[in-house]
Amino acid sequence: MTSGPVKQDSARPVKATRSQAVGFSLNTLTMANPTQKHTKSRKRKRRAVIKLKPVSLTVCPKCKRPLKPHTACAFCGTYNGKEVLKIRLKKKERKERKKEEKELEKQEKKKK
Repeated sequence: MTSGPVKQDSARPVKATRSQAVGFSLNTLTMANPTQKHTKSRKRKRRAVIKLKPVSLTVCPKCKRPLKPHTACAFCGTYNGKEVLKIRLKKKERKERKKEEKELEKQEKKKK
């Protein structure tokens, strides 16, 4: 037996350890530290741009409540003049809405 390095087949790939693959030892890895102090004014200038913007609101054309633009109204369920959501109402409100719908249907039939 020889005391030199062991030769491997050239067809088989050689597996490297993690530290060899990365190129440095993970045990000696440290975090980066700033080389110069950031003054208070420098920090504040940078952070002055980061702020909350006021929410833009529009008004629902049917119920006149405020809502975000390009969204369906959560109260009446309309979007762009059409009812796209079915909103669960209290019993009294449901009965009133049914009466209104029946009256509208009657008026439409009379027009025809």
